[in-house]
Order: sequence, then structure tokens, then C-alpha cells
Amino acid sequence: MGGVMRRRWMFAVAAAAALSACGGGDGGDAAGSAPSSTVEAVASVETAAPTTLATTTTTEPPPLTVDDPLTTGGLGEVRLGMTVGEAEVASGRLMDAAPGDEESPCYEVTARDLAGVRFVVIDGRIRVIDVRDTGFATSSGARIGMTADEIRTLFGERIDETPIDGSSALTFVPSDATDPARVVFFTDGAAVTRMLSGTVPNVLSLDACAEVGAGE
Repeated sequence: MGGVMRRRWMFAVAAAAALSACGGGDGGDAAGSAPSSTVEAVASVETAAPTTLATTTTTEPPPLTVDDPLTTGGLGEVRLGMTVGEAEVASGRLMDAAPGDEESPCYEVTARDLAGVRFVVIDGRIRVIDVRDTGFATSSGARIGMTADEIRTLFGERIDETPIDGSSALTFVPSDATDPARVVFFTDGAAVTRMLSGTVPNVLSLDACAEVGAGE
């Protein structure tokens, strides 16, 4: 019997040692300890630096001002042939029309908070830009208030002096005869009172919308 008891005692000791090696422990961690490789992987995820997403920024053009030049192509970034919506984006300003005018084939819009310039819209496109403020100037420096002689000196043989609607006018004609673009300087006989940029035939009138109505 003593031999049997001794063998049972040794078996119990061996079993207890095996359970301890498998992590049975004190019963407080029934699932056992996590493998070291798993712990390291979790730690690396938690401590990794956050990813910075690339962002794209767009630069809006500066608002249209009196410092933008009048040319045969338009005023500053506002180009002849643009829709009103395109002109709003290009100018950085809202365009305002009189109530109901937008239903007409020809009407005028003004740039909000920018006095002295009107944009004539014909069939949905800006065809004439009408400047009436001394603050604006062409890319060559011509402006309202200059004398007719100063305009002649500035542009020389590019000036056509054919009267328009019975009014004195000095019309700048590009060197390319096929180019329909013009800048017209209306005068009171002595000095410039209005400047128009546009295309023929719309620009060759004191009232482009009246001409459109007459042609219907």
C-alpha cells in the first residue's frame, strides 16, 4: 500500500506542475496571457503616428476693381462672351439685374459694390461692357476725362472717328481687320464721357439693347 500511495502522491505533484506551466495560475486570468507577438502588434498600432491626408486648396481670383484694365477682350478677368454666372466667378462679385430683366433677350447687369460699369447681356452672353467712371482705364492708360486729342495721340491710326448715333466717337480698331472687337470712346466733342468694349455690331451704339429690339 505504501508504494501505491507514494505513486499517487507523485502523480498529483506532476499534474499540478503541468497546470501551472499552462497558465492556470490563480484563476484570475482564465484565458491565459496573450502571446508576446500579439501584444507587440497591438502596441505598434496604438502608438503609430496618425496619417495626414493631402488636401487640395483653390485660390479665388481677387474681386474686380477699378484697377482692372479695359481691353478689346473685356474688363479684367471678365471676358466678352461669358455668361452672367461665369462673370460672377471671374469677377468675384455678384451680378445684379433689375427685376424681370433676365427674361429679356437684352439687359444690363452691374457688379455688386462696384460703381461705374455695366455689362450688357445679349442672348445670355456679355457682349458689351459700358464704363462710365473716371477710375477705370484701358491697358494703354486711356480713361474718361481725357481729351479727344489725347486719345488720337495715344492710338494714332488705329482710331476711326466715324460718329455713332449722331454722337462724337473715337473707335479703336485692332490691326487685324477680321477682329470684330472694339473699344469705343464717346466724347462730348472735347473729352471722353464713356468707354465701351465689345464686338461689332453691338458695341457701335449708345444703346445696344435698343439695337437688339430694333432687329427683332
